[in-house]
Amino acid sequence: MKQLFYSLCIIFCYVSCSTNTNQNEPKKIILNTYTGWWVYGEGEHIFKDSETLEEWEVFFINDDKKDMGALYLEVAQMEYVALECTIEASLFQNENKKIVEIANFKITYIEGCGDN
Repeated sequence: MKQLFYSLCIIFCYVSCSTNTNQNEPKKIILNTYTGWWVYGEGEHIFKDSETLEEWEVFFINDDKKDMGALYLEVAQMEYVALECTIEASLFQNENKKIVEIANFKITYIEGCGDN
């Protein structure tokens, strides 16, 4: 009887631990390379993926957000100019936000989106 009780307790713990996932925790997608456009304006950095056209809020792993804003403005000369770039990043998504954590990036075209 004790063995049955202990077995049921172990099974119950295993099932509840394996199915108890928090819906609000972001789901992380592994580090990958993406191409798209980096847009900065009013203190917010956005990355728009060229394949899916989804927009992701940007966080820079190795750099300060304000420094990256200054770099963007130095390159683009104004806010809201799409800078075509390639990034190495991890994507996170939960019910409320889509976030990209950029480890490395390379600006490939300054005017972005094919504008001349």
